[in-house]
Amino acid sequence: MAVHTPGVRLSTREARAALPTHVSRADAVFNIAHSIQVVEALRNGDISALASAFQDRMHQQYRLPLIPGAAEALAAAQQAGAAAALSGAGPSLIAFVEEGREKAISEALRAPFAEKGVKTQIYVLNTTSKGAEINADGRE
Repeated sequence: MAVHTPGVRLSTREARAALPTHVSRADAVFNIAHSIQVVEALRNGDISALASAFQDRMHQQYRLPLIPGAAEALAAAQQAGAAAALSGAGPSLIAFVEEGREKAISEALRAPFAEKGVKTQIYVLNTTSKGAEINADGRE
């Protein structure tokens, strides 16, 4: 997984203000259905299904224009085979990729930002199916 945080300030207030005050029932149903697909794709480790599940009709199209290079970076990551999306309200983008493809996807994400003169901080992260553990007896 790769997370790109562009050197762009985007307050929560700005990100919320970009959203429409009403959405259609069709768009709401679309996003609800896709949110269920996200869980199933993550459970199965299916990047292709996750990419499909990351389709959105309620926030990305409104928020991406607030972040120079973000729409292009998102498209580039998706074309390179990543399951990519705006992370939360932004400005970070997150991309889930097959193991070993993190660097290639990171470059696909970085290049459009660079073309707009925006530097990014890149984080390559590993996932785990193991949750947090607490050792109550003090022994390791």
